Amino acid sequence: MVFTSLLSSLHQKISPYLPPGLATCLASSFISDGEYFPDFLHEFIGTLLMVGLTFSPGKWIGTDSQVVAWTAHAAGVIAADRIGGGPHVNPAVSVSMWALGKCSYTEAYVRTAGAMAGGLVAFPL
Repeated sequence: MVFTSLLSSLHQKISPYLPPGLATCLASSFISDGEYFPDFLHEFIGTLLMVGLTFSPGKWIGTDSQVVAWTAHAAGVIAADRIGGGPHVNPAVSVSMWALGKCSYTEAYVRTAGAMAGGLVAFPL
């Protein structure tokens, strides 16, 4: 009971500073005793890089040149694949992999939560 009230108090203090839904996504990474935490982390980093290098630069560098905009997009795709560890990055890919039997339902759920958390953090940048 004390632990629950402590977590509730902590959540109420930090929630105004976080994007809505981020705490839920982070909590999802610890499903099955953290078995899928590396997958969550790969998805989070991959999506963070993809969104950060693909959409955010358009505000500063993609307005004058299509070549520069596409170069930033290509850098985002390569960085998400190489640095992020080759994640699904897109929740639709995770659902497709689950439907094809390539990953479990729990893994698909955690990967989707990781991608959403990465997008929630990267998009406002």
